[in-house]
Amino acid sequence: MYIKKENYLNYLMISIFIFFLFFKLYNSLTAGLMYDEPETLYNAEQFYQGKLPFVDYFEHHPIVSYILLAPFSDISVWEYQRVLMAILSIISAIVLYIFLSNIFDKKISILCSISFLVSPLLNRMSIMIIPDSFMIFFFIIGLHFYGRIL
Repeated sequence: MYIKKENYLNYLMISIFIFFLFFKLYNSLTAGLMYDEPETLYNAEQFYQGKLPFVDYFEHHPIVSYILLAPFSDISVWEYQRVLMAILSIISAIVLYIFLSNIFDKKISILCSISFLVSPLLNRMSIMIIPDSFMIFFFIIGLHFYGRIL
């Protein structure tokens, strides 16, 4: 099969994204619940039942994650929430690539999005059901739209 020289970067990027999607999905389904995850799941379930944070129960995290996790708040199937976090991480890397490709050339934007996917801290956080995963996702989406406005 003959691949044009200018398409190597596209195939490399797609293959790395697919690899990390499977890597993150595997990690999200095999790791146990970590430190803040039961708290986040419990608070999302409380919000789904109609209780208000800061009124009916105490909460010290932003409530956006509980609003987004409320439909999936059954704590017995927490793997689904982790798969959602892994997919959000992959979407964040793709949006980061799109944002950076408008500023830099293709090679630098691919390198930055791959380093975003490879980072150990972000790999660990991307499968955890904590508000930080949503904050990273919305921050990158905000950067993208801010760059489009400018």
